[in-house]
Amino acid sequence: MLSLALLPALLAVALLIGAFDGADGDQNDLTSDAEDTEDTPDDSQNPARDPLTALIANDDATTITGTQGADRIIGNDLGNDIRGGDGGDDIDGRAGDDTIAGDAGDDTLRAGDGDDEVSGGAGDDRVLLEAGDDAYLAESDLSEFAGNDTVRGGAGRDFIVDQQGANDLRGELGRDTLVAFDALSEVGRYDTPDEVGTTDTVSGGFGDDRLAGDAGDLLTGGAGSDVFFVTDTAQTDLAEVRITDFLPGEDALVIVQLDGDTDGAALTYDVVQGGVRVSFDGRAVAFLEGLDGDALPAIVTSLIELGALDSQLA
Repeated sequence: MLSLALLPALLAVALLIGAFDGADGDQNDLTSDAEDTEDTPDDSQNPARDPLTALIANDDATTITGTQGADRIIGNDLGNDIRGGDGGDDIDGRAGDDTIAGDAGDDTLRAGDGDDEVSGGAGDDRVLLEAGDDAYLAESDLSEFAGNDTVRGGAGRDFIVDQQGANDLRGELGRDTLVAFDALSEVGRYDTPDEVGTTDTVSGGFGDDRLAGDAGDLLTGGAGSDVFFVTDTAQTDLAEVRITDFLPGEDALVIVQLDGDTDGAALTYDVVQGGVRVSFDGRAVAFLEGLDGDALPAIVTSLIELGALDSQLA
């Protein structure tokens, strides 16, 4: 009785897969009729979306391009090149070293296993990099990536850069690098924070991580020996970077001076209620929560110029 009840559903799936297997070459742009969002993640961060158009890669497809609406795109075990196009897309790269771009819209992106390169595009995106040494939004045109994003690294050595909007970045397992500088004008690989004000939440997770934030960001290194990078852009005490779990003797603090001149700069530590405030040339740049005066001798702090940031974050 159970097998008879499932027969209509199995026939429908077979017809859908058969339609996609008809694509020639490496390009797979065929679409099915719109489907509902029943099998998308039920998450409070993902508002209700329009019905999705299904795009499923056949065994030898490597390129999949979405429509201008909301798409459900599923890759295969090859190295896929997937672009969602406009609309709130749901993309699953599956295994393989994939390149995934959500483009405009509030997208949900799952990179799958493999060393993947992922970018969310404009919109409030939810990104799961999953297993592999992945990169999110590195070395991209930042003007195209506005939005408040949630990014999870997963297992592997991940490189996560999100410099637009108020973001929640978590490296999870592995030695990760997470960069949340607010930035607009390009200087080298990273950008000078010309405009600050969005508050990011950055967590390294397990591993020896590198976390970079500026005015108002909240940084948590997690387990491991972590290095925290902050800029000298803070103008008030409220705009300083807050580090929740700085461990003197194990973690390190690096202050990035944007004008390129670290000579004669004054670095001070003040024990205040709740922790230690670190100031650079009279401006509060970091607040180390939970520390007292006994921790001061073990706090390791260094100054670098912006041009040295590439090598420090590598």
